[in-house]
Amino acid sequence: QAGRNASLRPGRRGATTTNNFGYDEFLRLCKQLGAEPIIVVNFSQACHGSKPLAEAALEVSGLVAYCNAKQGAKLPSGMPDWPAVRAENGHPEPYGVKYWQIGNETRPPYYTPTGLATASYALHHGPRLLARGSGAGGWAGLLVREA
Repeated sequence: QAGRNASLRPGRRGATTTNNFGYDEFLRLCKQLGAEPIIVVNFSQACHGSKPLAEAALEVSGLVAYCNAKQGAKLPSGMPDWPAVRAENGHPEPYGVKYWQIGNETRPPYYTPTGLATASYALHHGPRLLARGSGAGGWAGLLVREA
């Protein structure tokens, strides 16, 4: 894979992690199994203030672009050419990921405004994004309705 450093490194709780199995490998496995992938996008850094919201939202849009944008697509200002990177990694055509889950620890109250902003950014500045929330009420219902 282009530019990927497949090294071992310390992970959380003392476990060793590697990046040998990334998005390309996951999406190829889903295709081989006939499974529809769902990708969970992280926006906790913006929620906790360790990264500006616009930067976190641009990263989410970048992942959507990596998976779904055609080569040569117009991308948001400041975004790397992720479709070209995907092509360098051996997959020139978009993967066509349909299902995106925003966050995996969906606790109110701080996820609501950040989730809405992240989903809105991806919808208006990147390829199509489908939001999934747990439950019809509360912040998840608001996210799905408003995005």
